[in-house]
Amino acid sequence: MSSRWKFQLSVMTAIAVIVLAPGALAGLPALASSPTVLWDSVDSGLCSFPVEVTAVGDQNVHLVHPGGDHSKVLVTGPFELTLKNLSTGYTTAMSTNGPVTFSGTTGTFHGTTAYSFGPAGVPLELTHGLTTFDGNSGLIVNQTGDQSLVDPCRLLSSAIPPPTPRATPAPWDVPADALGGMSLAGMLPDFFSLAEHIHVHLDVFVNGQSVQVPAGIGMVEPVDYGPVDSDFPGLDVYDSGIGADAYLHTHNASGIIHVEAQTPQTFTLGQFFDEWLVRLTSNCLGSYCDGGGSSLRVYVNGSLVTGDPNSVPLTNLAEIAVVYGPPGEPAVIPSSYNWPADYL
Repeated sequence: MSSRWKFQLSVMTAIAVIVLAPGALAGLPALASSPTVLWDSVDSGLCSFPVEVTAVGDQNVHLVHPGGDHSKVLVTGPFELTLKNLSTGYTTAMSTNGPVTFSGTTGTFHGTTAYSFGPAGVPLELTHGLTTFDGNSGLIVNQTGDQSLVDPCRLLSSAIPPPTPRATPAPWDVPADALGGMSLAGMLPDFFSLAEHIHVHLDVFVNGQSVQVPAGIGMVEPVDYGPVDSDFPGLDVYDSGIGADAYLHTHNASGIIHVEAQTPQTFTLGQFFDEWLVRLTSNCLGSYCDGGGSSLRVYVNGSLVTGDPNSVPLTNLAEIAVVYGPPGEPAVIPSSYNWPADYL
């Protein structure tokens, strides 16, 4: 995303309005000291049904602002979140059990911690074990145990099928099942500050014709903010309406993939296509498979890549072209992208 603009979305629960600078995290006081209902809110945009979130706790509820772009909710200590499908009445609950401790400006979350997003405080991530972060930078210093994505829609409805990449003809729009795509790709929404922030450009061609890589991939409840980025005149900019962007996502239809992670790691082309919920195999793209003189080919910076395209790494400022069709289509395989200065 261009450094010329940033959305300062204030995403808060009903219990308080607190936005903290990263350095102010140390010694953050508890907002509740006895069991009580801290919020009872409804999210109507996440699932095909409205989800009610009721939060009851007796130790700590923190509203933190580690990355500077979105306020998010951190729930620690003995705590229970109850989710309810308001269409069917079905409910499920999850509990957290660990406190947060501070040593100077370094904080550590113990046990099970829930990470909630948006005005309704919907939990989308759980960690188990220890997560230590630097209160000045908002970066994760160390993490043990495991992290897991929470999919409230599937927790509350058995009618939602497993996420499945689309084996359909192009074009492929943004999948409605953003959390399903994130789960398939092994992604989590970013909560802490970013230890890695790079960009990759993706072109897709089918039988010589360019296929749009849409804005809003990898975003929970994407919102269209219009053409507000001067680097891409005429292209609308999207962002998650509840501050839940996956580590891989697209803000506009330029083909730029934003790689933004809380810890340094290598992501792959296959993970992005999983998020997009579009089938990509060694010989198929969507409904298009090798045969009849046509084939699937992948190029990185103009050079043909052999092997499984899913394993192609997403490296900074790479130009990746996924091409299906007969030889010679398209006539020119892009070998580079004209990056705006803000991305270099």
